[in-house]
Amino acid sequence: MKENKTVIGFTVSGLIVLIYFMYGLFTNTSAQDTSGDWDVLVGGHPDYYAHDMDVMDSFIYGYESYNNASHTGALDYIPLMNLSLFQYAQDNGYEIVLYSYGNANYYSTLAGNYPDVLIFMPAGSNSFVNVFYQDIETCLMVITGAGATTNVTGYSIEFHSIDPVTTSNLSSFSNGYIAGQVAFIAEYLEISFQEARLVARETGSRNGVWDTYSGYGLIDVDSAVPVELVSFTAIYSNGVVELQWETATEINNYGFEIERDGKVIKFIEGNGNSNSPKYYSFIDTDINRSGTYAYRLKQIDNDGTYEYFDEVFIEVNIPNDFILSQNYPNPFNPETTIEFTISKPAFVSLRVYDMLGNEVAILVNERVLNNINRVQFDGSALTSGIYIYRLAVGDFVSVKKMTLLK
Repeated sequence: MKENKTVIGFTVSGLIVLIYFMYGLFTNTSAQDTSGDWDVLVGGHPDYYAHDMDVMDSFIYGYESYNNASHTGALDYIPLMNLSLFQYAQDNGYEIVLYSYGNANYYSTLAGNYPDVLIFMPAGSNSFVNVFYQDIETCLMVITGAGATTNVTGYSIEFHSIDPVTTSNLSSFSNGYIAGQVAFIAEYLEISFQEARLVARETGSRNGVWDTYSGYGLIDVDSAVPVELVSFTAIYSNGVVELQWETATEINNYGFEIERDGKVIKFIEGNGNSNSPKYYSFIDTDINRSGTYAYRLKQIDNDGTYEYFDEVFIEVNIPNDFILSQNYPNPFNPETTIEFTISKPAFVSLRVYDMLGNEVAILVNERVLNNINRVQFDGSALTSGIYIYRLAVGDFVSVKKMTLLK
């Protein structure tokens, strides 16, 4: 367990003497520096200190539920209850309060008095005492319940979750776990807690649909976290552009559409869900002009939602003369590729001959517009041996040999 918890107070003869009352009430000086982001305060009762420590641990478990993430903000405990706890949090810069005692129906009517604090409370206990019955959609607090598949500790809730500490479905521990998940979503996506709350609803196990017994269901942190692109590069070499990109994480990644100059040229399948780096590449062979090419990735989720990543640009300079390249592969059986470059649109003749001078194939005999061109030659109907291919463009003529080896 990470040691990032702070107890505000100290013990004398089994009693907790509160620093809050010594400094906060009397001198109006903050008892705890909470200058970090996403600061969390757990309130409780001195007689239930061990229980309240487990609530703090539950928050950490919830935050770590995605890729073992580490919470960097304050996570403090103070043996303070009721409205005094909420006021203390408001006065000292905490964004989240976890509270496991009392009647959530009552506190929800007063939550508006603490606008900078998001309060998490269980809807009720295992014995269904003081279950929450108000409108979840408009409630200013996050009302939670316990249960791995459905709510078992209250009535009207926003989310339910596992109890990460015991096997008894204790609602206070599920409450801490849910708060940790919402805090992670807020920090990872760099959004407010209220926005993270809405994201958790939409991406939860009930897909944004509220149910009387299950609320919005289990929070699915994986679905709330998008595909994280680490790098996207383009390299021009030997007449082609090679695209390479890397993702750090992927959630529900259906795949990527590759756009060149605003038009889709290829779809590459994604890896679905992944917490490890994934590498992708694509070779664009349709490079037929000099100039700047713009490439962009469109990442598509399994549900059809998508996100565009920033464009990359590559400058291509095609030679200003006629070139006939050596075929590849060579020797070949039975197919090979012949590449030629022209500096401007022209009538092109590309023919194949055997060693006796007999013409065996006409590959190109027309006006060609592209600068760089690749033609497939199939020698299935020919015997093994050496063949000549000849390129003629106006007064330019070039001849090369190739070997068919069956």
